[in-house]
Amino acid sequence: MIYTSYFANWRKFPKDKKRISIARFSPKWAPVDGVAIELAPSADLLKAYKEGRITQPGYIQAFNIGTLSTLDPGKIYNKYDECVLLCYEKTGEFCHRRLVAMWLQNAVGEAVPEIGID
Repeated sequence: MIYTSYFANWRKFPKDKKRISIARFSPKWAPVDGVAIELAPSADLLKAYKEGRITQPGYIQAFNIGTLSTLDPGKIYNKYDECVLLCYEKTGEFCHRRLVAMWLQNAVGEAVPEIGID
């Protein structure tokens, strides 16, 4: 099973799960075991969203078309099985890790739960 969470929540992760960053840039203060740059938003998409040049629905569409549609969800699931996929936004905030989770759930039929929901 793949899980998701955010960097600041790293102390709550199960010890037997690898921590994989899916952010464009990972913080130095949060230990990670690897980076899945293929699941990160493009630098241009991230900048456009942060600058307000693209709406949330536009971001979702661009991320789905520009990133997720180029990947094989079965291969991604197998590669990151038993891992926690991480980015910056707290649970409940809009973020691409939940887009990745929904994409995997829909394509592979396996739940991708969020860790550390209080």
